[in-house]
Amino acid sequence: RRSTSLEVRMEERDGKPVIVGYAARYFDPATPGTEYVMKSKYGDIHERISKGAFDRALTDGDVVGLFNHDTNQVLGRQSANTLRMSVDGLGLRYEIDPPDTASGRDMVALLKRGDVKGSSFSFKPRTGGENYRDAEINSKEVTIRELTDVALYDVGPVVFPAYGAASSGVRAESQEMRDIEASIEAWRASKVTRSSVAAARARIMEIDVDM
Repeated sequence: RRSTSLEVRMEERDGKPVIVGYAARYFDPATPGTEYVMKSKYGDIHERISKGAFDRALTDGDVVGLFNHDTNQVLGRQSANTLRMSVDGLGLRYEIDPPDTASGRDMVALLKRGDVKGSSFSFKPRTGGENYRDAEINSKEVTIRELTDVALYDVGPVVFPAYGAASSGVRAESQEMRDIEASIEAWRASKVTRSSVAAARARIMEIDVDM
């Protein structure tokens, strides 16, 4: 789960309320709040979302609109067309037609009052949908995690938006962090293997030249 401080708001269309917001922002080096910083046993991990990461999710899946990721507070659903998603230059945008239920009416009231101001999304990288690399940020060695293709589960308003540099030091949920650290271990192991193979090939070339 990730949150963004981009404001979610209420609009009215044909006299009916519509919840409009951005669930996620693409990484922009000029905007520190577009990356998520986590602590791991390997040090800081800077997670960044690349353009195109949500393209498949627009048509492949059945995303649900939830308040605070709570399945007891369903606001809309992709397959019912009460949740609609699109992408633009900023990131993943959504629109939800809130239901005429107690929770739906409460959501409309909270947004109109300004009590709820953030958005969030739940996701999982697809196979091959994440890349890792080493980098130096502010004279500190960090790991960059780049998300290029993700499966979405839910999007919607949240009370406490937390995405961005202000969340530095946040540790992901235990299972997610174990998965991320396992991916880093596999990436580093493959990097060592590639380096060893390259060194061996270079040595073979030296031997050939000597002969």
